[in-house]
Amino acid sequence: MDADGEVLATPGDRSVGGFNATLAAIETYLDLKKKADAGDKSVVNDLFIAELQLGKLDLDQAKVRHGELRGLSDGQVALIDAAFVNLEVDDIVNQVNTRQLDIEEATERFAEMAKANRIPTGSFASSFWSIVLPYAGTTEDVKLFERGLQALKELVGDNSQFAPMLKTFEEQLEKLKGKGI
Repeated sequence: MDADGEVLATPGDRSVGGFNATLAAIETYLDLKKKADAGDKSVVNDLFIAELQLGKLDLDQAKVRHGELRGLSDGQVALIDAAFVNLEVDDIVNQVNTRQLDIEEATERFAEMAKANRIPTGSFASSFWSIVLPYAGTTEDVKLFERGLQALKELVGDNSQFAPMLKTFEEQLEKLKGKGI
């Protein structure tokens, strides 16, 4: 929170590393904002990326601002594309939470995103795969199930809290493979 009471960011990763990364992102954002406010047009693209990464824009706001950008580097395009995937996931979740979208349609959208290799990052990733995996099981999509399970394993690491869930998914995968699908 800044001196005016504006929330600058909410850390998605509540580890020491996550808090340090959020602090570094806030410092970058504040530096870029100061330069942009002083009229430095060379930081507009980087400021937009910083705002995306801090969650300061929703999907509609980001789309409008994105259309105003010029001269993006390949690296900037990649960062923006990744942020847009996260915004799209967040938008879908918000639509489900406000009953504008039913969970089945949201699940199908997530599965289509996964098949198109549009995978969210950060705090969105584990929730995304936790939703896609049951869908892949129900539709008997072994390839998607394997990919999702591997991604989820990498995301949760050796955190024993997730061991029962992973075991259930592994058993489900073995049953799918046993069907010869």
